[in-house]
Amino acid sequence: MGNHLTFSDPQSRVPDFTGEVLAFQPPALLEFRWGPDTLRLEVVARGSGCTLTLLHTFDEHGKAARDAAGWHVCLDALARHLDGNSEPPASLWGEVHPGYVSSFGPEASAAGVPAGYEPG
Repeated sequence: MGNHLTFSDPQSRVPDFTGEVLAFQPPALLEFRWGPDTLRLEVVARGSGCTLTLLHTFDEHGKAARDAAGWHVCLDALARHLDGNSEPPASLWGEVHPGYVSSFGPEASAAGVPAGYEPG
């Protein structure tokens, strides 16, 4: 498709990185490169609502627990927004991350805590 993207962290915890749109079929599909990873988001109608499927493909097994905790927090924030709650949620990353480490195992948590998320 050739649509290049730049991702920036508003808190500058990580340097900017690039991506590219790989597939775009509104309103049901968006797939793009996110740095070295690929993200695919699909929406399927279900009754009066819909189901969102997020597929994150990556090569670095050691970041599985870290990224799963991050997506957990992001999807919780999306659910809050869709429920009409505009209040920003507290970051729960530190609370949900240990469960992913336990489920996925130590080799899936080698990447550790992302910059800016260290427990205080």
